[in-house]
Amino acid sequence: MKKSYPIAILLALCMLLTLLGGCGSQNDAASAVSEPSAVSAVEAPPEEPALEEAPAPEPVSVEESGSVLEPEPELLPEITYPLCEEPETLSLYCTACNFMGPLSSVSMEWSDFDCFNELEELTNVHIDFEAVSFESYMSNYNIYIAAGDYADLLINVNSSYVGGVSAAYEEGVIVDLTPYLEENAPDYYTMLESDPQLRESAYTVEGQVLKFITTYDTPGIKNGGLVRGDWVEQLGMEITDIDSLHEYLLAAKSQFGAETPVFMTSTANDFASGFDIRKYNVGGGDMSFYVVDGQIKTPLNEDNFREYLRTMKQWYQEGLIYRDFATTFYDPHGNAQNQMIYNGEIAVWATMLEGIDDYEANAAEQNFVSLPIPEVTVSGDTNHCTAVEYVITDSDICVSTNCDNVPLAISWMNYWYTEDGIRMYNYGPEGDAYHLEGDKVVLEDFVLNNEYGVDVSSFLRMYCPYGSFAGVYLRSRLTDYSSQLQIDAAQVWTASNDGAYIISDGVTLDAASNETLASLAADITTYADTCIPKFIMGDMDIETEWDTYLASLEQMGIAECIQLEQAAYDAYAK
Repeated sequence: MKKSYPIAILLALCMLLTLLGGCGSQNDAASAVSEPSAVSAVEAPPEEPALEEAPAPEPVSVEESGSVLEPEPELLPEITYPLCEEPETLSLYCTACNFMGPLSSVSMEWSDFDCFNELEELTNVHIDFEAVSFESYMSNYNIYIAAGDYADLLINVNSSYVGGVSAAYEEGVIVDLTPYLEENAPDYYTMLESDPQLRESAYTVEGQVLKFITTYDTPGIKNGGLVRGDWVEQLGMEITDIDSLHEYLLAAKSQFGAETPVFMTSTANDFASGFDIRKYNVGGGDMSFYVVDGQIKTPLNEDNFREYLRTMKQWYQEGLIYRDFATTFYDPHGNAQNQMIYNGEIAVWATMLEGIDDYEANAAEQNFVSLPIPEVTVSGDTNHCTAVEYVITDSDICVSTNCDNVPLAISWMNYWYTEDGIRMYNYGPEGDAYHLEGDKVVLEDFVLNNEYGVDVSSFLRMYCPYGSFAGVYLRSRLTDYSSQLQIDAAQVWTASNDGAYIISDGVTLDAASNETLASLAADITTYADTCIPKFIMGDMDIETEWDTYLASLEQMGIAECIQLEQAAYDAYAK
């Protein structure tokens, strides 16, 4: 029987500034990368090492060494495999497997992934995936739960169930993992106990662990902006703030014929997430929260949010914003936006670090360049909220009360936090996309130079469940095989703000407060999402109807939402 190993989160070459170059062209692991091409005067942090020109491509060996954890295995039992003598089945409710960009034509079911088949051989546990479309999952999650016949394992309970995991537990939907952890999930338990930030995020205020979390091995940025580098160069411009961004957009329309300089959808969230202009230094444009000098705020009733709307109204009147944005809904795979980018219709847009090589692969002549978060002109302050260095994601998995064998389900989940499980989560099974040379992962040439022309990280989605499942997300899997475009973006976006207004993931509400907040916030967000396009298009007058908008927010309970979050923050800060 095979034993699991105490978790060892793999750190070698994980930091952004040790990124290796080239989608389809890799560097020696000891090599540095070239300096980023800059759109603005924003510089990389001074402590970052100097970067050098990347050498000729060759296969890369990723050394799996080091650990952020120092577990004491003698204090914990070991999990042995198989987990059960007779075959068992666990059901798992999740979204269907979808790919983005050039991989969108790939059709796979979760059951097609070799990693789950290999894990079934190891554990003697079969997973029955109850996969539904993204749209159905988002709109029907609570309906699915209310029907009663829900799966043994549930994904994203905290973000999808009204009231989060605390409410789900109090209402009898999920089980408390805490009594089982040391015996049935020793690797997961060790990880939580070895990192204060992870512990704060996983434990409720009552001291319970109700979910398996998804975490990154090192902090890193999530999203930011890209622009047409060829246009910026021809214009001889430097984009550093809102005003210079505006000037660039006008030029892109008048001189280069960009039909849609700015692409956004009905809530304007996708554009704002990368540029901080919707936020105007005040956090997200929904019922998200931020903290200033110990005081909790939400952007929807702030004066700076009104300034954002004024700016967007001006841009819309000037023909800089996609005319049909109010009736264009968020596409999780970005297909509508991407096609317009490839056609040369868009001048600037927000995106995620992972997968931006898709743009380069489909429209290399546009010479995409990373854009710093524009500095706010309203307050003149530095940016504090965007390009957050994420350690923990929204993804989680809970064990439901419908599960007939809770210890088995927990032990099965524990595998993803073992050394072998972390490798499986990020690279897939050994022998598919890579082979081992000692303790080094060596990616195969067909991965490095794949037929789709996409970055390695995106290609590996066909071999492992990272990002769609709870586990440990190795940034080295993303960053060790990055192109120069990704390297530049990572440095420029990270240098654009200080993250001072971000609320720690450790701030959690009790079940009753969380449920109240979720109920109030749902109506407030719906109302705000209705008003935002109207303010921008002029259907509501930003000057004469703003007070009415604020009064409606008050009537709907925005002050109570802030108070609930403030109480949780104060308890955390003590």
